[in-house]
Amino acid sequence: MSNSHIRYSYEDLMSSLERSQEYGFLSPQPLGNQIKHSIDFLTAIPDGISRALDLGAGGGLPSLVWLHLNPDIEIVALDAMQKRTNFLNTIAEQYEGLRDRFTIINGRAEVLAQSEKYREKFEVVVARGFGPPATTAECASGFLKVGGSLFVSGRPIDEVERWDTTKLEDIGLDFLNVLENNESHVAHIIKSEALKTNYPRSSKLIKKYPLW
Repeated sequence: MSNSHIRYSYEDLMSSLERSQEYGFLSPQPLGNQIKHSIDFLTAIPDGISRALDLGAGGGLPSLVWLHLNPDIEIVALDAMQKRTNFLNTIAEQYEGLRDRFTIINGRAEVLAQSEKYREKFEVVVARGFGPPATTAECASGFLKVGGSLFVSGRPIDEVERWDTTKLEDIGLDFLNVLENNESHVAHIIKSEALKTNYPRSSKLIKKYPLW
């Protein structure tokens, strides 16, 4: 674990996000609002988590906010776009407070979830804008330990209806609830059983035959 006395400061966070926004990896909305949404999202996650996967890390939210708030969290950020992972690697190398606890991997989630290095190795997976619920669930289950939790940033209306509880059970997941905090709505899903070896399927099959 990193030296927790070396902080990734708020000034460091803002500098990182400003660059991410300049590169088009974040929305043009005010960064203060985006940070607040990430904080609201992260309040859904219990304290004491030591390691998490950010599925579809994009421009660094909520990972960079989480790394700023919690000097002891270790995050693995996964994204399929090389430009985004190159940028996040630059951020990880620039700030001493991130070097030992922010790991970036480039690749397809459905492929990496079949890798022995990552399969069912995480106690928490977070997803913010990764994809449709069915795609997010199928890919995330490949990374989650049994007993672990998936937290997905959701919609303010009809979030529960977006999740098919029966199909979730087919991939070892149980829908728990939707957590609301100010502007954040977070679907909380738990891993109850080990995932069958044929999941997640290839990106072609996931797209052509979504679970629901």
